[in-house]
Amino acid sequence: MQRYPGDAVQHHEAAYWTQKCTDTFERLYQEGADRAKIMAIAIHPYISGQPFRIKYLEACTTTWRSARASCIGTVKKSWIGI
Repeated sequence: MQRYPGDAVQHHEAAYWTQKCTDTFERLYQEGADRAKIMAIAIHPYISGQPFRIKYLEACTTTWRSARASCIGTVKKSWIGI
């Protein structure tokens, strides 16, 4: 799942992204009873980090953290420029 400028260009409401993330998580969590599942999301700080949108990201993380046996992690990328 990605949170990218296209959401803004396509005029998606922030709550729509939150619902997509929540629905995806719930499905993967259910399927994960048999074997581990990974839900990766890309978050663009200009989009999700805006004061009027951050509450939607917080709603997602609250849902994820409340689930038993779920793990939230981050990956730090290094960009090599030319």
